[in-house]
Amino acid sequence: MFEAKRPWVEYENVRQEYEEIKLAHDQVKDEKCSVTIWRLKSKRRQQILRRHLKNAKKNQTNQKQPQDVIERKDKHIDELQQAFTVKQNAELDQQRRISNIRKRTEDLQNEPRTTEYCVNLQPQIDDITYDLR
Repeated sequence: MFEAKRPWVEYENVRQEYEEIKLAHDQVKDEKCSVTIWRLKSKRRQQILRRHLKNAKKNQTNQKQPQDVIERKDKHIDELQQAFTVKQNAELDQQRRISNIRKRTEDLQNEPRTTEYCVNLQPQIDDITYDLR
């Protein structure tokens, strides 16, 4: 009797193994599909992030260019202000020199007048010194 059931028992064992393998195969297939879907989503996310990064770099470059222009103009303004200050100081120095020259000229023009008084005083000084002796 066991001999008669033996092929059925073997068949049942093989069928169960087949079912287990088929179930495992289906699970692996489902995992493969989910991994594939996950990979595609990841690729899409990467592409989106790359686009965002590219746009951010482009925006940064676009914003940096006007900033560079502003910085260059700012430096130019500083240079012009320094040049203006130097020229202003030179102008003040020249005005002082002109003022000093005018004072000297006036002094030189007034000197003959003072020397006249000194010449006129010399005989008086001589008289006083003679009297003191």
